[in-house]
Amino acid sequence: MSVTIAIPTALRQFAGGQSEVKVEAATAGEALNLLTASHAELRRHLFNDQNALRNFVNVYLNDEDIRHQNGSDTPVKDGDTILIVPSIAGGSTVMDDVTGIDAGASKSRLVGTALQSDLPMLSNEEVARYSRHLIMPEVGMEGQLKLKAAKVLCIGAGGLGSPLALYLGAAGVGTLGIVDFDVVDFTNLQRQIIHSTADVGRRKLESAPVGLLDRRSMKTRLALFLTLIFAVASIVPSFAAGDRLALVIGNAKYPDAEAPLKEPINDARALTMALRRDGFDVEVVEDASKDDMSRAIGRLKSRIKPDSVVMLFFGGYGIQVGRESYMIPVDATIWRESDVRRGAISIESVLEMMKEQGARAKLVVLDASRRNPYERRFRAFSHGLAPINAADNALVLTSATPGKVADDSAGQYSVLMAELLTNLRDQQADKPAGEADNSGGQVDNSAGEATKPAGAETVFNKTRVAVAKSSEGEQVPSVSSSLVEEVRLGMSENSGG
Repeated sequence: MSVTIAIPTALRQFAGGQSEVKVEAATAGEALNLLTASHAELRRHLFNDQNALRNFVNVYLNDEDIRHQNGSDTPVKDGDTILIVPSIAGGSTVMDDVTGIDAGASKSRLVGTALQSDLPMLSNEEVARYSRHLIMPEVGMEGQLKLKAAKVLCIGAGGLGSPLALYLGAAGVGTLGIVDFDVVDFTNLQRQIIHSTADVGRRKLESAPVGLLDRRSMKTRLALFLTLIFAVASIVPSFAAGDRLALVIGNAKYPDAEAPLKEPINDARALTMALRRDGFDVEVVEDASKDDMSRAIGRLKSRIKPDSVVMLFFGGYGIQVGRESYMIPVDATIWRESDVRRGAISIESVLEMMKEQGARAKLVVLDASRRNPYERRFRAFSHGLAPINAADNALVLTSATPGKVADDSAGQYSVLMAELLTNLRDQQADKPAGEADNSGGQVDNSAGEATKPAGAETVFNKTRVAVAKSSEGEQVPSVSSSLVEEVRLGMSENSGG
């Protein structure tokens, strides 16, 4: 029977450069034997010392693997095509056997080339992953082992560093270091492909490992990286986990509303970015159901330590029932006041949880005093939120006076968030370095004397005043404070947190 054997590109150099060879044979095994009888070097790539096909060589007869038929004894017909598809051919070197390789071994078992004894070996999983490299003469087993032993430092994880880091990791570089002082910006995601929307506002050094490891294939990617080294070139000091925690919730897509809210998602992402710059460990949740919000609050609870500064932000629809204020999840079904208690989450209950967990300071920002589609379903209803009693050492900022509502703005952010972001960016002590004192002394331009960032209460009150002025008194936020110590938002170079 006349059959055609298709030779893969990587093996053509061992078959006289031919892309296909015609032979007369009765079985697939006989056809391969006839092929390799005249090409001894090719035989070393396809067969082991026992003249059996290597376990990394796949042979297809008319697109069907012969292992699923009769193996080498699979009969062939006139005009059939045999395709050789090696998972690994070893490139410039040939593996004696890929079974039983120990990833921690230091000696190679390669035929034809003695590799450096200090090179790490590939696991079976890595052999399969890098098989396309291994059949390339320019790489081969030796080249792949050198990649695994390599260490590369990427300066920057932006438009160039992101794809570079991904390619280096995918290629099998064993140790990858990243230096970056910036945070992820929403407007850069179209080119900084290692980051995702969920990473907006996060430090790139925190986001990059997630993009590299890829949660969906964590096991596989972990095999690529023996060590991940992250060097920080940042003026922002690091803080122990749990020092500053924040839960940011932005709800926009309410089925009972005529249209999705425009601002809460943008507000949540922008505030997340600002808080992460200020050293907060932030979890952000968007369009959250009751279960989503409850789980997020539970995770926050588990992380609170006695010395923690904890912030909660909620943007969306809020409602008051029985002089208590509630955050409404996107899946809430509300027709009666009892539905609110069952389907929404009390703000006061979250503050109480923070207190019970021993949080040192509690900060709450509520941009939820909107006209919502639920209130008029009640026999007696009240606009806006109820007064929120600040727990011990707590500070609460709401977008409107209790019992009042605020209209959404036409901008990217709500009026409250726009002013809050401005004040978070522009924090200064009442007397920054370089300001002349009132006694007629000279201007102090002392280098190295960093100004202290403003306290949270100052920032919230400045935001309140700015909103009232910009709205000409139509919207007056409320600030409620029981703080007994100053909680600074934003950090100078010399701040200790």
